[in-house]
Amino acid sequence: MLQRFFFIFLFGSFLVQTNAQEFGGFPSSTKWKQINSDTARIIFPSAAKTEAQRVAAIIHSMAANANQLGNGLKKIDVVLHNRTTLANGYVALAPFRSEYYLIPGGNNFEFGNLPWTDLLAVHEYRHVQQYNNFNRGWSKAAGIILGQEGQALANALAIPDWFFEGDAVYAETVLTEQGRGRMPYFLNGYNSLWKEGRSYNWMKLRNGSLKDYVPNHYQLGFLLVNYGYLKYGNDFWKKVTQDASAFKGLIYPFQKAIKQHAGVDYKTFRNEALKFYSHEVSRKRDDQKNRETVSNYYFPQVIGSDSLLYLKDSYKAIPAFYIKDKNGEHKIKLRNISNEDWFSYRDGTIAYTAYNTSARWSLLNYSDIILLDIHTGAERKLTTKGKYFTPDIAPDGKSFIAVSVNDSVQSELHLLAKDGTIIKKIPAPEGAFFIHPRFIDNGSIVTGIRGSDARLSLEKLDLQTLTYEQLIPPTTATLGFPTIDKGNVYFVSSFNGSDDIYRLRLSDKKVFQLTSGGTGNYFPSINDDSLTWSAFTSNGFKVQSKALDQLTSNEIKPAEYQKLLSPYEVANEKE
Repeated sequence: MLQRFFFIFLFGSFLVQTNAQEFGGFPSSTKWKQINSDTARIIFPSAAKTEAQRVAAIIHSMAANANQLGNGLKKIDVVLHNRTTLANGYVALAPFRSEYYLIPGGNNFEFGNLPWTDLLAVHEYRHVQQYNNFNRGWSKAAGIILGQEGQALANALAIPDWFFEGDAVYAETVLTEQGRGRMPYFLNGYNSLWKEGRSYNWMKLRNGSLKDYVPNHYQLGFLLVNYGYLKYGNDFWKKVTQDASAFKGLIYPFQKAIKQHAGVDYKTFRNEALKFYSHEVSRKRDDQKNRETVSNYYFPQVIGSDSLLYLKDSYKAIPAFYIKDKNGEHKIKLRNISNEDWFSYRDGTIAYTAYNTSARWSLLNYSDIILLDIHTGAERKLTTKGKYFTPDIAPDGKSFIAVSVNDSVQSELHLLAKDGTIIKKIPAPEGAFFIHPRFIDNGSIVTGIRGSDARLSLEKLDLQTLTYEQLIPPTTATLGFPTIDKGNVYFVSSFNGSDDIYRLRLSDKKVFQLTSGGTGNYFPSINDDSLTWSAFTSNGFKVQSKALDQLTSNEIKPAEYQKLLSPYEVANEKE
């Protein structure tokens, strides 16, 4: 048995990708500080002190309270980065450390209303708890013999990646006010497969596809982990992972642990789990099984009598801007590499953000505003070495508004002139973050404001007086992607448990629901009393269009803003 065990490790060692240590991540002038406790050492640039204190408090709280995986506790170093625009985070062994990239992305439907630092801290520290509790049996022996790389290899062989990420998503969901497990956007993928009658085998769901859209292991993992807790109790995954990480049964230890503690084999467990979620959706199944290339159409908008502008990518093509008219589809220009799919359009000009790197420092990069002329394809940079997101063009075309993030990871609105100079900086309220600003007219905008309490309001802001008028009070529902037309704000929200399009009448602040019954509707635009948007499907985001008077218009009462409707039941959810 011992020989077989080491054969697995020797074979596996050839499959593990190794990377040289990354040098030159940040300038040597960076001033580092630390918060040192018995559970973690938080290492951070001096400008990010507030974020570091928040991370330290969350980690201390999680470490002090019991978790479902066990009581293992080992101190970890956590490094915070405030000058990279790539929203990410990770935990790794060899050496045991965690790194957080503190600037969030521009699509709040992807990660929700939680402050990005909070989500990172909860999600990544759950990975720390996993490693601390998976150091058992043969995994521990591998660590003793081969060091932390040995434990990392053993854990990877014993426990699938869908559990690592699914359990971390479950933690952020059950331990916070929101989390991705409560978000329709996160669960659209499986809902679209079930609704459209696409029945993929386990290996395809597990490993993905280059041909068909398949949700990733985060979504799959959350559904399976959550089902395990719902069906078999709060200690189910603790027992499974303890046995698996110790290699009880040696070959396929995770599958054998499932059978031991669930009383059914691994295949039955996963089939029953997915059936549990798909049951309600399958009743409303559509017969849509077209196998065209998966393509996504972002922010479609009518710009002429027969012209539709959009950003498109597919499994066969990288992102580019297109116009479709009576003569067919015409490519304007490939989009530069970007951290977001957002763009705005006004009078022949597209504004979007492009990712740029520092020539010297690998953890110093930028997100700058690019202006694209749709007639000539010519581009120019409006900003240089900025950290900008979700720009919008003023009705007169003479100014721009965009979200900017400073080195203290604080959100600001920047009003920019046509030459890129900053006319005005507008700081967010304390602890808050601006979301998706749009011009109402040249002197006012509508913007989301996400508070530190994971609630998001919609506000009208006068750019001269800097006074706010609340349009929608703070809510746990996600909202964004606004567009303005004839005294109305059209936006997307998860008020009803799915992402749908709503209309807010500025004159009396009444809100009306316009779409329902799908698997997510996004990127609304208005032209000549018609609504154009993109609907989420198992073949990607697809363009939809309908006259406003043909859409259902149900008024939503303010009391309904406060409801948090989860797409599925969450195990151990707080009341």
